[in-house]
Amino acid sequence: MNHIQNSLEYSHKERDPGDNAKTSLPPDESLRVPCIWAFEAFTPTLIDNLWDGARRLQGSESSLGAQEPFADLVADWRLRARGGGWVNLGFIVNPEQYRPIEHTLTARLPTGVKAVHATILQPLPSTTILCSQFIFDEQGRSALEAPLREVFSTYAENREKGIVSFISVEHQRIQAVEVMRAYLRGQCTDWLANTFPGLWASGGASAIPTVELMLFSKRDEFENRTPGNANESSVLNVLRLDTPFETWKSDELPGLYLKLDGSTKNSPGRAVLFGNIESALRGTDLAAYGSQREDQIAHWCQDLDHTFGVWILGLIADSYVRDLATVRDGYGSLQFDATAESLTSARRLETTVSALTRNSMPFAYELKQYCRRKSLFMHEIYEFDPVTKWPGVERKLFANMRENLILVARHIKDVEQHVRTVAIQFGQIVSAMANERLGSTNLKLQRAIAWMTIAILVLTALLAKKEISEVGELFEKAIAAFRGA
Repeated sequence: MNHIQNSLEYSHKERDPGDNAKTSLPPDESLRVPCIWAFEAFTPTLIDNLWDGARRLQGSESSLGAQEPFADLVADWRLRARGGGWVNLGFIVNPEQYRPIEHTLTARLPTGVKAVHATILQPLPSTTILCSQFIFDEQGRSALEAPLREVFSTYAENREKGIVSFISVEHQRIQAVEVMRAYLRGQCTDWLANTFPGLWASGGASAIPTVELMLFSKRDEFENRTPGNANESSVLNVLRLDTPFETWKSDELPGLYLKLDGSTKNSPGRAVLFGNIESALRGTDLAAYGSQREDQIAHWCQDLDHTFGVWILGLIADSYVRDLATVRDGYGSLQFDATAESLTSARRLETTVSALTRNSMPFAYELKQYCRRKSLFMHEIYEFDPVTKWPGVERKLFANMRENLILVARHIKDVEQHVRTVAIQFGQIVSAMANERLGSTNLKLQRAIAWMTIAILVLTALLAKKEISEVGELFEKAIAAFRGA
């Protein structure tokens, strides 16, 4: 054990001070998180949850007032042949909070959140998107600074089979920061899942897509970076913002950068909008958006809901692709027999297909129409270019996203048809096998009934013979008695 202790002492003396300095915020630097966006989608099978959530807000101290017809408005949009619709629901605040606008909505908000700004997007007739911007109070805005300033020390951790792992300063800081980020996101997504449960809430509140807004007070160099460069501060590494090939910028949003993380089966869609608080939106008149710089940026960025909405459509499409693939593979693993287990699995898959395609099929057909004309698709969308360009490759974030959505819409329809065909064929084969087995069982039953009938006839004959014999004896006695008389 001496060598482990020696290694720890060396790390504490020689490495940890430098690693703490590299991975910490500089003393004169601050990192603010003014807000987090969280999104929910309401499909044909989930739209009632939106109405229920609206009624809960309407039942609070103040009513929807001027926005009261919004439910009727959204219902009308969903009856149209084409999508297109947007409504601003305004701010939602705590019941006891001052309401500068008469018809501000009220609801009990999460700890650290002072207001929620909500809008509804209707890009497709069958798909309604709720965009909620959770605006933090001072405690929430500065929450990431504590783990980014904490001093860590390397420690040893025993693993299986005598293996010892050394947990570094950077690893501990990444974990601490991620825990705090997950807490802030969870405050938002838990509230949304409880108030307006939609497509993602069924997988748990942590599955709800989010966008974090991060503003640095000093750092303003986010381009021309080499990932993992040991000579630069690795605060960006800790925040997972050190990937220039996955970072985007927009000429219409000077000083702001967007990092998108794709969703997987076990990880929701996450994004970060970040930059320097003084450089962000430079040249833009923000006087009408608040008195503090970070509030001005957060309020101005409410105009990004259409842009984020396209990203959300991509996440919805990805979820349908995964669900259909799971069903496809489920049918692929079924055994072609008529056992109770196979029949139960087949019925379960048929139920899944029915529930899934009620949402995925209208989505796929409408998505194709939505993406058909580029000019309409890009309306009110802020386009982004890559921070680091690939030689010979021209990339546009949302133009490329549009092309991918067209392919995904076609893929969803193709896979759905394939799954339907396999389901029908499997049903026919299993039905034929079941009928064959039923026929064989019926034949055996008929044979058993025939033998049973024969046995009954024989038994009846034996019983009848005995009865006839007894009757004959009685008859003979009766005749003898008659003659004796």
